[in-house]
Amino acid sequence: MNQRVMFASLLLVVFACSVATAGPILKPRKYQGPIPRSSITLRGGFLGGATNEEMFDYLDSQAAPPFEAFSDDFGTAPLGEIAYTYKLHPQFAVRGNFSWARLKGTGEGVFVPNVDLPDTVAAPAVEYDREFKVDLFTIEGSAIYYLTDASVKEFQPYLGAGLSLGIPYQRFEETQIVAETDPDGFYTRGEIFNEISESSWSAEAGVHAVLGALYYFGNRWAGTIEGRVQMLQSTFSLETVDEVGQVEDVSFVVKYNGFMLALGVSYAF
Repeated sequence: MNQRVMFASLLLVVFACSVATAGPILKPRKYQGPIPRSSITLRGGFLGGATNEEMFDYLDSQAAPPFEAFSDDFGTAPLGEIAYTYKLHPQFAVRGNFSWARLKGTGEGVFVPNVDLPDTVAAPAVEYDREFKVDLFTIEGSAIYYLTDASVKEFQPYLGAGLSLGIPYQRFEETQIVAETDPDGFYTRGEIFNEISESSWSAEAGVHAVLGALYYFGNRWAGTIEGRVQMLQSTFSLETVDEVGQVEDVSFVVKYNGFMLALGVSYAF
C-alpha cells in the first residue's frame, strides 16, 4: 500500500514539474491599436467601356467604296488615383477621389477628299492616319457604407455612390498623304496633302457607383480592391467638309461611361 502511495506521489510531482516548466498551450495574442478614422489610398488599374464611336463612324463614312477606313476605339485605358476617406461612423464615411486615365483611339484608311479645286484638277486619293487622345481627369465625391466593422486581418467590404466632375483634355490629329502620283503632275505620291490638329478642355458632370473591399494587415495599413461604374460624357467639335465642299463645325459626343477596376494600398492616420 505504501509503495502504491509513493509511486502515485512521484507521478504527481513529475506531472506538476512538467506543467510548471512547459510554455502556455496558446500563444499570446498580439493586440493592435484602434484603426484611425482618416485614410489615404493609392490605387492603379484600368478604365474600360469608354467610346468615341460617333466621331469615328462619321469620319469613316467619308471613305466611300472602293476606298476603306479602319478605326480602333479607346479600348482599355490605364488608370491611377488617390483618395482621402473620413469615417463619420464605423460604418459610414465620406470620400474624395482624384483619378487620371489616358485614352487613345486611332484610325487609318484611304479616301478622296471633297475639296475646292480648279475644274482641270482632280482631287487625289489620300492616305490618312488619325489619333484622338484624351487625358481624363476626374474628381469624385462619394458616400461610403461599410458592410462590416473594420478589423485587423479581416476583409471589410463596402459600397457607395456619388457625383463626378470630369475634366477631359481632348486632342485630335490627322495627317493626310497623297496615295498616288497625279498623271498631270499636280500631286506626288508621299507628299503631305493636309494636316489637322484640334484640342480642347471641358468640365462635365457625372455620377458613379462604388463596390470594393479593404483588408487590414495591421491597424494602419490595408490592401484594397475596388470597382466603379461611371456615367460621364463630353463633346468635341471638329472642322469638317460636307458633301458640297463647304466647311462646317460638327460636334461629336464622346462617352466616358465605363467600368473602373483598381488595386492599391491604404494608410490610416
